Amino acid sequence: MTSHSRGLRGKKDYPVTYIMRGLRLQAQGRGDADGNLVADWVRFDEQDLRSAQALEQTAELAVDNEARIAAAEAAARRAEENARVMAGQIAEKHGGSPGRASNG
Repeated sequence: MTSHSRGLRGKKDYPVTYIMRGLRLQAQGRGDADGNLVADWVRFDEQDLRSAQALEQTAELAVDNEARIAAAEAAARRAEENARVMAGQIAEKHGGSPGRASNG
């Protein structure tokens, strides 16, 4: 797998693991019995590789953020429930109902 020739720098070889979602590439080969491409060669532009890598990192960050948000929401729900329980316990101790002041 190589990048396109870029002036005097020439082509650069890459391992197949560099093929990723979002990478625009050119390939030549044939299909196998399962419908997969068996490539004779694969080429891509290095700028497209950098863009695909950035896209992948952004997607990973989005997944991480979703997990953090879910954890924070769960913690907020637990804190709210604990506050309700404590308010009920305080109200029982003072002879009133939660959220209502007693004349005690």
